[in-house]
Amino acid sequence: QVPGIRIPETVVRRMQGAAEPLAEGKKICAELIDELLTMAPGVHIMAINCEELIPDILAHCTRL
Repeated sequence: QVPGIRIPETVVRRMQGAAEPLAEGKKICAELIDELLTMAPGVHIMAINCEELIPDILAHCTRL
């Protein structure tokens, strides 16, 4: 829970139902990046204390 941040219920349900929550979270991140890249020429990624996951997340993006 982060003050001021609202996570859509669909995302919460995906994470709760995932057999591998970390893999599902990376997939969700990649999907969001792909969607954002349809609206803007780039994105800023912050993975606080999880920076090592960024290359794997980007590998799952289809618009890069």
